[in-house]
Amino acid sequence: MARPRSRWQIGVVVLSAGLLGQTLIGATIASAQATRTWVSGVGDDANPCSRTAPCKTFAGAISKTAPGGEISVLDPGGFGAVNITKSITISGNGLASSILSSGIHGITVNGAGITVQIRDIEINGANTAGGFNGIRFLQGKALIVDNVTAYNFTGSGISMTAPGQLVVTNSRFDNNTGSGISIAPTTGLARVTVVGGRMDLNGTGLTAGPGARVAMRDCSASNNTAVGLRATNAGMVVDTCTVQANGTGIISETSSAVRVQRTVLVDNSTGLSVTAGSALLSGGGNTVEGNGVEGAFNGTYTAK
Repeated sequence: MARPRSRWQIGVVVLSAGLLGQTLIGATIASAQATRTWVSGVGDDANPCSRTAPCKTFAGAISKTAPGGEISVLDPGGFGAVNITKSITISGNGLASSILSSGIHGITVNGAGITVQIRDIEINGANTAGGFNGIRFLQGKALIVDNVTAYNFTGSGISMTAPGQLVVTNSRFDNNTGSGISIAPTTGLARVTVVGGRMDLNGTGLTAGPGARVAMRDCSASNNTAVGLRATNAGMVVDTCTVQANGTGIISETSSAVRVQRTVLVDNSTGLSVTAGSALLSGGGNTVEGNGVEGAFNGTYTAK
């Protein structure tokens, strides 16, 4: 006859069963995450976020999307603000895809070592007081922003305060109280490329602070209240841009190095401004005229 189990043995069996159940539940949750999920203007966050049963918001879809996966927009709609803590792509698919983020930041990227891509999205801050930003890059390896518009924020269109890489292509940042794009890493280096960027009607078009290394091409920084392009203890390259009707067109200050070629600076209150110890260098092909005070480059460089 088998001996009856002791209370200790029974406890071990119960505990083991509980741990096994938790493991199976965790595995089920992990397996439920899809590589591609969908959102729709008529979706529901209680859905699995499949194409036939889409979610309503980006925040609802992100928990059901596997790391490295993609949230795609199925039809036009407003899909809400979202915090991103894992590598992911959010794609508007060329539809009328928007985030209305009144009283909140639009998209926050905050995850160690993650790479995030944001495509074909409009983000509207509704001019809500509080210094909110369209996109915040707080932590991550890289952020890619393509065909995105961020406007009406009392902060900046993009605010990057972390080291890492930022690539912005064919995007607009308009009517923001702060900067269209603000690069101010609290530590390390932020390496930024802007191609086809439009930073107009902001406080400042683009602000590059200590630790920022910015390369810009085919850009516009116009009709900004304070400055078109500002470098403060930063490095900046400006190629084939229009800098028009700002308080000051380009400022290089506090040990910065700014290189400019094939760029037009017109109708600014001051065209060029450089402080002692900084460099504002011309690579040729620039037009500086029709400004209240023209200003001047303090050196040249050979574009290669």
